[in-house]
Amino acid sequence: MRYIVIFSLLLLVTGCTQPATPAPEVIELKKKPAGIETLERKSETQIYDTETPVEIERVPEEAVAVAAVVKPKKPVAKTPEEIKAVAAVQEQKKKAVKKPKPKAKPKKAVVAAKKPKAQKIIIGEVEPVRLIPGDVIHKARIDTGAQTTSIHAEDIQQFERDGKKWVRFRLKNAKEGSVIEKPVSRIVQIKRHGKESQDRYVVKMRLILGERSQVVEVSLTDRGSFTYPILIGRNFLRDIYIVDVGSKMSSKPIEYKR
Repeated sequence: MRYIVIFSLLLLVTGCTQPATPAPEVIELKKKPAGIETLERKSETQIYDTETPVEIERVPEEAVAVAAVVKPKKPVAKTPEEIKAVAAVQEQKKKAVKKPKPKAKPKKAVVAAKKPKAQKIIIGEVEPVRLIPGDVIHKARIDTGAQTTSIHAEDIQQFERDGKKWVRFRLKNAKEGSVIEKPVSRIVQIKRHGKESQDRYVVKMRLILGERSQVVEVSLTDRGSFTYPILIGRNFLRDIYIVDVGSKMSSKPIEYKR
């Protein structure tokens, strides 16, 4: 019994003198201002607190992708010089990219509307014609084969006035004096079958047939041997009259008003 007590005392003494085991180091937890917690080491040995879980904030992957795509904003020009520089750059870009010019559409040919032609006057192969000056009416033969109109003239005489050729003649049954004087427009040579060529003076006179009055060239000749003292040619008929050879004396010349 005495030995048991001694042995117990020895065990008690040895237990008290055993060196104490060092306490484990504790890592303090601190929070960042943004809310993310970090660990700071007090020594090389790391011991984590298993009772309090550490929460780390993660940025969503979609936000990272969007941030990578978004381009930084261009600096805004503030001074007049910067504004002019920006405008110059934009103008150069517009000139560099030129749009193709649209092809011009072919113009449609404009056809001028034709004016309606005046209705032509139908006359017979023989019609009364008024001669001015003289104011005399004679029957006239309408001849579409003749180029120039000719009238019967008597006592034809050539003379000069102011260095130009004039002609003096008389019309049968003329009211306004017996003698008419006119400047010579030209002289034509008429060839006749079986006879010598004849020179004729051509002057301008007014002739009235129906309701139309015209100043045309007429040749002066002796038509005493012909039935009609006046021959109307194409220079009077053109674009105005149509000849009906089966008709005669279908018109009456109007009075001449000066």
